[in-house]
Amino acid sequence: MANRYSKSNKSAKAQENKTMQEYEESRKRLNLGAKVMAIIIIIAMIVFYVISAGAALFD
Repeated sequence: MANRYSKSNKSAKAQENKTMQEYEESRKRLNLGAKVMAIIIIIAMIVFYVISAGAALFD
């Protein structure tokens, strides 16, 4: 029977911490990408609104 303080358990714990760290990094990148996409969509909506208003005024 394996000892709970054996080397294999420590390496599994280290692997789990590494996996969690990779998850945190990928989540930060996704959050940054989502913010950038939201800003781009907001700017596109404003530009479309201005163009639409300008076209309506010239009508």
